[in-house]
Amino acid sequence: MRGASSNHQTREHWPLVSTHTTLSKVDIEEFICKDGVNRLKYVVVDEFDVVFEDTSVSHVWNLLKLAAPHALRKSYLQQQREQLQSKRWNREGKGREGDSDGHKTQVILCGATLPDKGTKSIIATVTSRLASAETIATPALHQPLYRLTQMFDYSLSSSTLRKSMNTTALYNNPSKDRLLSDLEMVFKRNKTRPPSDICDAVSRYLQVCISHHAQVFVFCNTVASTDSLSDELIEQFGDDIETIHKKVHPSDRKEILSAFKQGDIPVICCTDMLARGVDLPVDVVIQANFATDVISYLHRVGRTARNEEKGIAISLVDDTSQDIAVDVEEAVKNIVSKRWLKDEPARDDGSGNNEVDDSGGSDSVVSLGDMFSRNRSRRHRKRKEERNNNNGKRRR
Repeated sequence: MRGASSNHQTREHWPLVSTHTTLSKVDIEEFICKDGVNRLKYVVVDEFDVVFEDTSVSHVWNLLKLAAPHALRKSYLQQQREQLQSKRWNREGKGREGDSDGHKTQVILCGATLPDKGTKSIIATVTSRLASAETIATPALHQPLYRLTQMFDYSLSSSTLRKSMNTTALYNNPSKDRLLSDLEMVFKRNKTRPPSDICDAVSRYLQVCISHHAQVFVFCNTVASTDSLSDELIEQFGDDIETIHKKVHPSDRKEILSAFKQGDIPVICCTDMLARGVDLPVDVVIQANFATDVISYLHRVGRTARNEEKGIAISLVDDTSQDIAVDVEEAVKNIVSKRWLKDEPARDDGSGNNEVDDSGGSDSVVSLGDMFSRNRSRRHRKRKEERNNNNGKRRR
């Protein structure tokens, strides 16, 4: 940041690259409106759904207020005051503070997910404070990539074990054909010989991945579960396993990610800290704990099948996560079946490994974004069912 500010006299506009946590610790006005001139041409906020979900983001709004006051929605009294002030400045021959060079800073909010369901969603909260906003999204928003092969493993669940559901045909790359084939063999074996626990299930898949020299992310929901699983896996696989979560020192995280990128470390057990903002060559994603919401699920499986590469996502499902996993699986099956009906990139190679349901009558592809508020609605539905059951018992 200081390097950029030292060059502000030789450049008409300069970029400010930072994290929102760093912005909370510095004098924003010193860097943005030095000498009374706004030198930011663009303000780009990446992963904005996480940034504005934070309870302490007043510094981000202060940044927008200083750099792009025109972008914020104003009350009627504010508009009247600004009009009077503008007239006075015009009479005195002055320009608007922070805008003396005539440019207007453009605000760009970026994110792989746009939670827009409900009046309390991130989109609703942010846009309510903006003067105007235009949403630009690709048709594939909130949909798993067609290059991604997924398997939902219910062997840890007490319910009837379900079949594998693959979203694409086998890989064209022969080495990855064998990897996927061997992983499917593990999946099928889990049906007849269920694993004893999560560690047993993960280790079965990791044995195949490591033998094929695949790069793997193993996601857990908490720091404690990540440490517990990684400790058990280290006993089996040794130095092939590393751990990353918020309690791991940043310098250690950087070193681990660098080693992973070089292929020296094949497996990282992690929390959702690595579900966003990481672009590494990941061949397989394993959800040891199924994501607690659809947004986290999309970001986790999105770590693989990047940059036009193929990828595999294996989700382990137990009784605690079965409800959301079933909903996600059904939505993904619906998406895949519509792609096949529309003759989209997914193709069958004749191997019979692609099981899709083409019975859907609608031409529209169902988006997983429709499920962003499903957790809340499910809780309300269960509470209603419990109340009805209790009322029925009392009447008896």
